[in-house]
Amino acid sequence: MNSRCLKAIYVVYFGMKFLISSGNCQTCFDSSNCPTYAKCWRNTCLCEEGFRRDGDVCVDMNECTNINTCSRNALCVNIPGGYSCQCRSGFRTVGTHDRQCIDIDECNQAAQVCDRDEICQNLQGGYKCLCTGEVCHPNAQCRIEERGPRCACEYGFRGDGITCHDIDECSSEMHDCVAPQKCENTAGSFVCNHNNACSITSLRLLNMLIIVTLCSWHRNF
Repeated sequence: MNSRCLKAIYVVYFGMKFLISSGNCQTCFDSSNCPTYAKCWRNTCLCEEGFRRDGDVCVDMNECTNINTCSRNALCVNIPGGYSCQCRSGFRTVGTHDRQCIDIDECNQAAQVCDRDEICQNLQGGYKCLCTGEVCHPNAQCRIEERGPRCACEYGFRGDGITCHDIDECSSEMHDCVAPQKCENTAGSFVCNHNNACSITSLRLLNMLIIVTLCSWHRNF
């Protein structure tokens, strides 16, 4: 309990409590004579633990901006009269102690986090999925070939698998659009537009090119 006391004289009138005087320390008979978050202790109003005096009231102390015991891998969350520690992403608490956070080894979890052809490398607060010691580009996959695993860009992209760039089928004439259709490049593919009436979309699946045509007709009455 905070050792700094509050002077507060209240009177109760028809069930309502009114502050009629305040200042330094004041004798109290019970906690009903004290402000909110203060208790009467040895006839003196004292702020509860986690609160401090501010004039004639007790206000919450933000432990997160001062001294707290959260580990560096945890976030301090202020609550009235105290605080809690929440582990950052990739970390977990030690038992029931929320002040300490240790790394989660995602590579040793029951659920597999990487593809079967990739190697999982644990990091502090995270992990990496490696293919031959490298991290494949988001538009690449780790493939097992005769010479061993390697990163290979997906269809519609080109590169070494570590870096992949979109192939512009429209500018490189690698499309099936015919006049008056207009070729529009998309990530990993392309779209054929025809006067806003027909839309031809190409879908790449393995080595097959599937053409889907969507048309709309408008009838005037």
